[in-house]
Amino acid sequence: MDDVSAVVGAWVDKWSCASPPPDENLEGSLDGFLPRNNPRVALDAILGVLERIPADPKDRHFQLLAAGPLENLLTYHGTEFLTELEALARRSPAFRLLLNGVWFGGVSAPVSAALERYLGNRW
Repeated sequence: MDDVSAVVGAWVDKWSCASPPPDENLEGSLDGFLPRNNPRVALDAILGVLERIPADPKDRHFQLLAAGPLENLLTYHGTEFLTELEALARRSPAFRLLLNGVWFGGVSAPVSAALERYLGNRW
């Protein structure tokens, strides 16, 4: 599934449920497949979700977006997207705040070091 708006809608809907259903379309899943296998669509979808949800560390969607899709994207493709990620962090307070919810344990040292300057209060 390469339709970013469909990926965004499916992800927001999925995590709006108290008990989210399993992914029906694994190839279109922002929770697993896309951050590993289609990083361009994954990053575009992450940004699309970020436009639809509150940029608030107390918001469930915001928490899940940081700890799932964004963390996976940084782990698997952070080096490849580093220039773009740094530009996003510089110009978008919401994206910068989202970065603060990522656990950087699996992210490469160069990517972690480059993004560290955009981290403030980790949550």
